[in-house]
Amino acid sequence: MTIAGALAVALGGALGAVLRYLADLWTLHRWGPGWPISTLSVNVVGSAVLGLLTGLGLQGGLAEGWSLLLGVGFCGALTTFSGFTLQVWDLADPGRASSRKAAAPAPPRQWSWRGPAYLGVSLGAGLLAALIPMAILR
Repeated sequence: MTIAGALAVALGGALGAVLRYLADLWTLHRWGPGWPISTLSVNVVGSAVLGLLTGLGLQGGLAEGWSLLLGVGFCGALTTFSGFTLQVWDLADPGRASSRKAAAPAPPRQWSWRGPAYLGVSLGAGLLAALIPMAILR
């Protein structure tokens, strides 16, 4: 990788991280902490951007610098798999999330449909968001 490529990744990463932080703040203010809409939205937007970039790349219409800036840097910092995984688990087992936040013993397990529902919505929306731009550009 060249210095210019590394700088493109760094700049894209900085922009993606700031946008993700602002999305977290905005969605928490707008809808509260009940459903991780922020992670869902940034992952779907990131999937759509990557789908668009992939479609453009398949047509040969995307320079490497733009791919590094937007695909690797911006989308890499904007989206999250680790946060998504933790949120799926917290939604599926609310007692685990509350015991992690407090120093109290964990309450009995109460599995919820919310975790698997969030997993399905996130994966389905992310796949559609990635595949639609690619299909349109083909």
